[in-house]
Amino acid sequence: MKPRRVAAYFFVAGALFKILLIVLWRLYQPYEAYRLAITYDPVGIFTADQITSIVFPIGIAPYGKDAFFEIVFVIVFGLECVIIGLIFFKLWGLIKSRYCVKNKD
Repeated sequence: MKPRRVAAYFFVAGALFKILLIVLWRLYQPYEAYRLAITYDPVGIFTADQITSIVFPIGIAPYGKDAFFEIVFVIVFGLECVIIGLIFFKLWGLIKSRYCVKNKD
């Protein structure tokens, strides 16, 4: 499997997971979904907050600021999953090359 494909799979899986958590929280407001989406992803929260404050300066509160924050939050989490996927791919390649026996016929 190629690194691009692994990274794409991790991006899609991570983004879908975060979208599912945000939709669950928006529809049913369970505290666990909010906690899982927000508390355990400080990098995503920080980055999405900074980008949202750049796009929507303080004092200007247009409609859609929350939706923009959530979209950026999902994209940042997807990019975090890409990084994890690439690290996983490299580690798997190292393990496979070191411990798998190749047939020399």
